Amino acid sequence: MLEQLLAFLHDVNIPGTLFVIPKNYDQNSEENYTRLLRKAKICGHEIALHGYSHTKNEFGYLIPIPLPGFERQKKLLRMGKEYLQKCLGESPLGFRAPSYRHSKTTLRALVSLDFKYDSSKTVFKPTHGMRFRFKTSLLPNLTKMGPLFEIPVTADYTYNLDATCFKQLLKLARDDFNWIRGLDGIFVVNNHINRSGTLGFKFLRTLIDESRDETDFVRLKDLIL
Repeated sequence: MLEQLLAFLHDVNIPGTLFVIPKNYDQNSEENYTRLLRKAKICGHEIALHGYSHTKNEFGYLIPIPLPGFERQKKLLRMGKEYLQKCLGESPLGFRAPSYRHSKTTLRALVSLDFKYDSSKTVFKPTHGMRFRFKTSLLPNLTKMGPLFEIPVTADYTYNLDATCFKQLLKLARDDFNWIRGLDGIFVVNNHINRSGTLGFKFLRTLIDESRDETDFVRLKDLIL
């Protein structure tokens, strides 16, 4: 799906931020995976980190349970950072926790490894574009947390997308966009390419086409540089 995503971004002519998982390949496809990451970089997309292997509690919980600890989280972040450094010749600036599960310990570990921003917090919960959700206390803006910036995710409208809910989720995304535009905020759409497929790309294209004349499309790192 990474190949299809790159083709889609080229077709709509916008830059993207790709949160990638170093151990997201099997033994027969690592070479192709790294080739696609290098292609993404050459095309001008940002490559950021999305954990190391995307195991369930890799970086903790949304509540302050003491496991995993600082050293464990820092080790995983360092391994991911070193993989991307070796693959791309540069270190990632941003991080998004697998399943959005992170803690204050995660943020401390990010700072210790010189990450510049986190994008693990969400404006709405559940983040996956559900009909029944609630707004968190976060505003859709860039905020500073000590030396680290936070760029919250708005929603992931394509996660459970199918033909029966396409129009409903599209209306939800339009409403969110108009609310954020009124605040002069940041509309961050998360998209799991392995769950969206052709219908997901159609959904994103519709949003892009409708908002192109009144939106600046940027990589997340462009917000902090």
